[in-house]
Order: sequence, then structure tokens, then C-alpha cells
Amino acid sequence: MPADTGVSTQYSTTMGFLYVFNLIVGTGALALPKAFQTAGYVLSIIVLLVSCLVSYIAATFVIEALSVANAVNARKCKEQAKQQSRQFDDVVVSESDPSLFEIVQKVEVGHMTSMFLGRSGVIFSYLALSIYLFGDLAIYSTTVPKSLMNVICAPINTSSVMPTDPCREGWPEFFHRFTVYRLCVVLFVTICTPMVIIGVAKTKYLQLATSFSRWSAFILMIALATAQMVSSGAAVTPTPVNIHGFGSLFGTAVYAFMCHHSIPALITPMRSKTGLFFKLSGIYLLVLAFYFTLSITGAFAFAHVQDVYTLNFLHDEMTSVFYFIVDYFLALFPVFTLTTNYPIVGTTLINNIRVLRDAVFPPGSRLRRSTRTDQVGSRTTWFSIRHWTTILRPIAYVP
Repeated sequence: MPADTGVSTQYSTTMGFLYVFNLIVGTGALALPKAFQTAGYVLSIIVLLVSCLVSYIAATFVIEALSVANAVNARKCKEQAKQQSRQFDDVVVSESDPSLFEIVQKVEVGHMTSMFLGRSGVIFSYLALSIYLFGDLAIYSTTVPKSLMNVICAPINTSSVMPTDPCREGWPEFFHRFTVYRLCVVLFVTICTPMVIIGVAKTKYLQLATSFSRWSAFILMIALATAQMVSSGAAVTPTPVNIHGFGSLFGTAVYAFMCHHSIPALITPMRSKTGLFFKLSGIYLLVLAFYFTLSITGAFAFAHVQDVYTLNFLHDEMTSVFYFIVDYFLALFPVFTLTTNYPIVGTTLINNIRVLRDAVFPPGSRLRRSTRTDQVGSRTTWFSIRHWTTILRPIAYVP
């Protein structure tokens, strides 16, 4: 049963929508400039507009479902109170209660699925969430090692780089960029695996530090790209439409507006929910404007935008100490952000897989009964294999 949102956990509407803004604008924005340059800025603008609209409509559906779930729970509580009033004359049921549809309880997406869609809906919902989280881990496992490799190795033009190119001049021949990438993958797994196993959660101060570094990085990227275009002009003029780049553009645009799984946890604690949909539409418009600014400046400022946009700033010609610090801060920004998120996503994926397993094979099923003895006898081995498999499986092999 979802717990009521206590007064101590509530926050203002402004703070709540700031959380929603931070939720939508994540590291997925780092892939948008590349998509804009590859697919064309006109096609990219259209696809991003459609993705924003569909995401907003889906977010309103989630909020409506959350309101209905609160009404169902409130009606159950009222019926229980009426039954008690028939047994005890001194129990008074208030007739001036607020609307049943008022959002006062946090009901997660998975719980709403079980309330409204039944067993098949639960299976489909958790399967979709697990695939989404698995994709997150795959992206993290590729982006972090690739960023580390580009910081360790000498910066070169990515349009001509090969995996077998030497990392730096004077290093052994076998120590090429692909070898460094693999070593970074091993380092990343070594650091993140213990945190997933023990279930590390993001603390308040870590959340604040991550938000500060993220906004500092985004503002710096927009400012540096704009300054470069003002001083030197556009490095390249992308084609308006390139249908061959639609595939990567579509996936990037959808991923850039993914936020629906966390909406109940952010909307419920708001003290006032007046004009919720109107204010949410304003947040979506702000996010859309931010994405357009980041993507268009990046697509025009650099002749070749990298898959991870922050890596472009390692290859500029700014040699001052300020630009040196800023460039390496931007290059390492995905490393810090994604490393702190990886244990949380990994733990969430494991929990979703367990719920999915229980939905497909209920505890009383024959398969669960036949494996229960083995699970008790080898609990430690099962725990280790399951977590190691979750960590190692999404690792990409090509930098």
C-alpha cells in the first residue's frame, strides 16, 4: 500500500518542477548535436518537436492515472471507515473530505499497472522498464570508457581515428586506443560492481553536486560553441534533411524526453497542484528550447561532432589554463555523472527483474517450488552471478 506523503517530505511547486526539469535534461542531451548534424537541422527540429509533444501527452496520462489510483485507494479507505462505523458508534466518517482524485499518495508506475492492467499488464510493463534500464546501462558502459580513453590518449580528429591507432606517441605498439578502451571498461566495472552489490543510493549532497556539475557543463558548452561561432563563424553548414540519419535521430530524440517512470515520485510531494498540466507544458517548452540551443550551436560550431558532445572541446585550439581546465572538466563530466547513476540504475534493474520473475513464475508455481531448494543451498553463488551478469552484459566492445 503506498504511503501517504508526509508534510516533512513536501516541497513547493517551483521546486517540484525544477526536479522535473533536471529529470528530463540528462546526459542524453550530449548525443543531440551529433544527431542534428547527421540527420539535418530541419528534420531534427521536426522530430524533436514531435517527441516533445508525445512525451508531454504521455506525462499527462501518467498524472491522470496517478489521480485515479489515489481515488481508488481513497475509496477503499472510506469504505473501511464506514464498515468500522457500523461496528462502533463513536467512529465518525467525515463528509467534507477533499476530492477523491486529489494526489496525496505516491503510487509508482508498477503499482498502478497492477491496479489497472492485471497480470499481463504487469509483465509487459516491467519487461519494458527492464529493457529501458538495460539500455541505460549499455549507454553508460560505452560512454564512460570512451570518455576516459579520449582523456588518456592524445586528442586526434575523430573523422580519421582508427581503433588500432597508438594511444600516444612513444607508447608500445600494442597499447593502442582500443586496448586503453578495454582497460577503461575493466576499471569502470571494477568500481561500479561493488556499489551495485551493496545497493548504493544517491545522497542529497551527491544529488546537489551532480546537478551543479551538469548545469555548469551545459552552460559552458553552449557558451564556448557560441563564442567560437561569433569569432570564427560556422565551421560547417549541415544539410537541412538527411533521411539516412533518421534512425539515430529518432532514438536520441525519444531518449532525450524519457522521464515518465519517475513522475509519480516528483509530482506527489508538491504542496499545490493547481494548473499542473499548464505548468508542466511550460517545463517541456523550456527543455525544448534548451535542446535546440545546445544542438544547433554544436552542429554549426564544429565540423565533426562526436558521439559524446563533450569530447569536441578536447580538440579545440584554446591553449590557456582556463580553457585547459574547462575542456577536461567537460570531457570528464559524463564520467562523474554516469558513474554515480550506474549503481542506482543497476539496482533498479535487478529489482524489476525480480518483480518480472515473480509475475511470470508466481511463488506457488511448479518451477519456483522445484528451484527453491537450490536457491537456499546456493544463495551466495546465485547472488554473485546475478549481479556480475547484470554489470558485464551491457558492456560494448567497440569504442
